[in-house]
Amino acid sequence: MDLALRCLVTEEVNDPLVCKVGISREELSDLVWSQPMIHVARLLGRSDVAVGKACRRRNIQVPPQGYWAKLAAGKPVQPRPPLLPM
Repeated sequence: MDLALRCLVTEEVNDPLVCKVGISREELSDLVWSQPMIHVARLLGRSDVAVGKACRRRNIQVPPQGYWAKLAAGKPVQPRPPLLPM
């Protein structure tokens, strides 16, 4: 699934990440909780700062600092919270 090329019709047309990349809020949430932000940014052709801003605008919680290092080390990490309403 190539998210960078797919265009979705959404009501969030003022969000540059939606307009340029065409990714839904749920898909972005799934991506940021499945891999580090820098990898998500490369996949989408954006900077990690731009992806972080898009998450804040869309009320998407992102993994806390150190989440991926703890996960790699086998330490307990906080569970993924449910997607909050807009």
